[in-house]
Amino acid sequence: MINFNKRNVNIISLLISSVIFVIIFVILNYPIMGTKSGNMNAKIDSNSLIGETGEKNNSNSLIGEAGEKNNSNSFVAEADEKNNSNALEERTDEKNNSSSLVAENDINVLEVKKWTLEIKSLNLNAPIKQLDSNEPNDDYIGHFSQTSISKNNIALIAYNFGKDNNYFANLKDLKVGDEIIYTVNEDVKKYEVIFNKIIDKDDINNYLQENNEPALKLFTYVKDLSTKMRYVGAK
Repeated sequence: MINFNKRNVNIISLLISSVIFVIIFVILNYPIMGTKSGNMNAKIDSNSLIGETGEKNNSNSLIGEAGEKNNSNSFVAEADEKNNSNALEERTDEKNNSSSLVAENDINVLEVKKWTLEIKSLNLNAPIKQLDSNEPNDDYIGHFSQTSISKNNIALIAYNFGKDNNYFANLKDLKVGDEIIYTVNEDVKKYEVIFNKIIDKDDINNYLQENNEPALKLFTYVKDLSTKMRYVGAK
């Protein structure tokens, strides 16, 4: 039989108080732990969400940059196509303009076997060849490729000083009425000088585009006058 003296009562009271304290501690701290755990989970979820958002933004940024690059490449490609198209149109226009200066049924330069110019009053008889540019070669009298070979609007050019062969050295001495003999293969044409004048060098292209008169045009330089040219017309 337990003796409920004062000492035992105190011990039992102390045990009961301890048990009650532990129970209260557990009750009070369990929700807090749950809340902390919940907060930590929420924080982790938030960080995960931020990470996902960042990845999404980075992905969108990468896609945007790729789109901008593609758009830029597309724009450059379109610009190149436009420039190429414009260049082609310009070359076509130039070809058409050049062709318009040459008469129909004109002889092809590849068919030319004999090509000469003779001016008896100047004691001149020289070969003719097609020009690679508008500048003549002193080995021959140059023919402007944009003009005719055997029809009207035949244009020739040669040096008159400073070269080994100055075929047009005495072109200034040609007078109205003098005869010029122009030969292409077996076709021999005789022309008569109708004028001999000085022109501005910059205007030569305008004269080359005159399809009718004069039928034969001879050009050379003017010594000491770099901006001028001598122009002889014959028909």
